[in-house]
Amino acid sequence: MENTLPKKLQALKVSNENFTVKLRFRRTNVSSPYLLYLDFTHKKKRQTKSLGISIFGDQKNKKSDEDAIDVALETQLQFNKECKKDPDNFSFTRTDEKNFINFFKTTADKKSDKNYRLAYNKFIDFFADENLEIRNIKFALCEDFKDYLLDLKISDHTAKHYFTCFKGCLNYAVKRDLIDKNPAKEISIRFQRKSIERLIETEIQKLWYTPCSYHDLKNGFLFSCFTGLRFSDIINLKFSDIDNGKIKVMQKKTLNEVEIPLYSIAEKILIMQRNKSKDDQVFHIPSGGKTSQELKQWLAKADINKHITFHCSRHTFGCLLVENDVSLFVVKKLMGHRKIETTLHYVDKANVDAEAAINSLPQINIEK
Repeated sequence: MENTLPKKLQALKVSNENFTVKLRFRRTNVSSPYLLYLDFTHKKKRQTKSLGISIFGDQKNKKSDEDAIDVALETQLQFNKECKKDPDNFSFTRTDEKNFINFFKTTADKKSDKNYRLAYNKFIDFFADENLEIRNIKFALCEDFKDYLLDLKISDHTAKHYFTCFKGCLNYAVKRDLIDKNPAKEISIRFQRKSIERLIETEIQKLWYTPCSYHDLKNGFLFSCFTGLRFSDIINLKFSDIDNGKIKVMQKKTLNEVEIPLYSIAEKILIMQRNKSKDDQVFHIPSGGKTSQELKQWLAKADINKHITFHCSRHTFGCLLVENDVSLFVVKKLMGHRKIETTLHYVDKANVDAEAAINSLPQINIEK
């Protein structure tokens, strides 16, 4: 195939005289397509940028070639405008990245932490202007975004995660020399870890003998007290997840696979559920306000005056393990925690007898 240089490319020699950023073309051999790129030289320093556009130069591709050249000329025009504003600091890379919306999205897409993408979505909801430049992000805008997150119906803990990702993106912009300093550096979201209630053994016993109008809720809650499964895992639990006296599930929240041996009471609950079940689902508990209301009424009947949510059953399990001298590393494994620091929270909530713990130390004869 013999390539013929389109007239618009032939005319570049003349039209480039009016531009600081030049549109160039090249090809590796006589039968290959022309590759378009931009060229900029300032103070004897040369920069180039490939446009990823190929021109075939034959009759078959005449229309697509013309359209592609028009796109290249428009791109040249835009970069040229940017260059004229500040030729000393002009850079093809900096021009691509200076739009914060694009920069935030590109940064988020590279991260394995999904909170970056969620934080990006929240920022889009907060500030919808697609033309926001990184250099125009000031302290006041960062504070406004922080306040926006705190006003959402999300926990302070979640808001902190999102704002940390926002700050991380700005830190990356500093590393890329797009801005001199992070305008959000001195801003942070503080939160106090809420103390989550747990049940003691006598309270679990009360609940066992207290009737509940919502049978699956009662059994599901008590089952969690002896397995540590979260509500999301309880409502998704199948009989097929249980084999040879063990539960094997992938935790929905952390995507960690856990294997939990069944305690005798948990086994008894499973038998009760299997006898009444019509499918593979162990518990049929819809999420929502009705479930929370039923749980409160059941607790009130049992005369338990604590702020107990379904999640407290999981904390009850963790504390019971600690109180019964189970190794923290085993507790970590059974709970499906990623970090031992998370498991350590159960030590503070557990009713550990300090004096008994000291007395359990071995008696060592030190007398001569």
